[in-house]
Amino acid sequence: MCTLKSYPFMVEHCIEWARERFGVNFTKNWEEANNFIAGPDAFMTDMKKSREGEIDNVLATISGLLGLKKDYASCMQFARDMYDRDYNHAMKDLITTFPEDAEKDGQKFWQGSKRFPNAFPFDVEE
Repeated sequence: MCTLKSYPFMVEHCIEWARERFGVNFTKNWEEANNFIAGPDAFMTDMKKSREGEIDNVLATISGLLGLKKDYASCMQFARDMYDRDYNHAMKDLITTFPEDAEKDGQKFWQGSKRFPNAFPFDVEE
């Protein structure tokens, strides 16, 4: 895995990571949902040919997007869930897997460009 997906530490890496997440969350996923609506059979045929291992995840994402209600509260909950997933839960999972004192192959895991992360729980006051 590249630095952007694993352990972005430079400002440029973090910007690219955020740009990629934005593209997935607000462009790619919605384009896939639109393609599914336009032709479910063709969409599934294409998925089976090119991305068979991703079918379950893609369909779950599409189902979630299509199930969104078009009201303010639902949109806010959707945004909050994305925030929790990307900035809180993912970091907590990584910290659980590799605590600050973790070692791998006899070396400290968090050294050099791998910096110990912090989770960012949502705080309405910030």
